[in-house]
Amino acid sequence: MKILKSILLLSILSGCGIPQKDYDKVVDERDSLKLELDSWQAKSKEHLDNYLQVERELQVYKEKERKENEVPYITETKALEYLKHDYSFNRRDYVYKDVRIVRLAKNKFKISLMEKSRTAPERNNDFFYNNSKLILTVYKGDKYTLKGGFM
Repeated sequence: MKILKSILLLSILSGCGIPQKDYDKVVDERDSLKLELDSWQAKSKEHLDNYLQVERELQVYKEKERKENEVPYITETKALEYLKHDYSFNRRDYVYKDVRIVRLAKNKFKISLMEKSRTAPERNNDFFYNNSKLILTVYKGDKYTLKGGFM
């Protein structure tokens, strides 16, 4: 805006017959304003380039984080394998039967089953079995949790 005002002033003053000293002063001011404007444009371009670089790095970081936190899709068969592993390793004192699975999410299941203690009499009578309800959640890297109780 100042440049336009300076040019307008020069055109007005050049027709009025102003002294050379005043004319040179206006030309010098115009040139210094052009240099200042160029400097500001260069700085703004540098800031814009820095901003765009940070945006690209942020997008790469978000994509990497999304992939790291992505939950795996687990089939019902694989869920049964996790259940079998848990009962063969963590709950060795119990046996189970009549398993029912309901999917809650890609990696989460409701499990209902009948279980009894191995020390209970070996009769195949339902009297010795208790109904158990569990939540199986599978995480990345074959890690899982099997927690009891849901309504």
